[in-house]
Amino acid sequence: MKKYVVSLPLVLFVLFSLNIATAQNADFAFATPSIETSKVAYHAEYSVKSNVDDVLSEIREYLDGKIEFPEVYLDFYNSDVTVVASFSVAESGELENISIKKGSDKMLGNIVVNELNKLSTVSPVLENGVPVIKNFNIPVVFKVQ
Repeated sequence: MKKYVVSLPLVLFVLFSLNIATAQNADFAFATPSIETSKVAYHAEYSVKSNVDDVLSEIREYLDGKIEFPEVYLDFYNSDVTVVASFSVAESGELENISIKKGSDKMLGNIVVNELNKLSTVSPVLENGVPVIKNFNIPVVFKVQ
């Protein structure tokens, strides 16, 4: 038996040459797969008419008139404090699930929760004329005077 010493570049060259010859002489060839994308012929924009901004303004106006930085707490704070209130407006306009987000000041947060509980109802949120349940997160800023 004869032993042949074959180098890797020579083997690669032969395989590459055979691949090209096969692709030129045959009905098939090695090809990279392609992905076909379908085009959308028409895209209609869907817009929702909502009064969310009006309801939000109604809540803000109420809170602006009711909430002040309590003088008792002025010794504890030397800058403005923001408390984030979270609640839902039901289809009837009632405020539900009123809470304060984590990280907000609890003492001042209780003031906001109490005021929102006093408000109890607002105009319901309407989307395309239909009342819906909407969740809100509202920052309330207590300004140090």
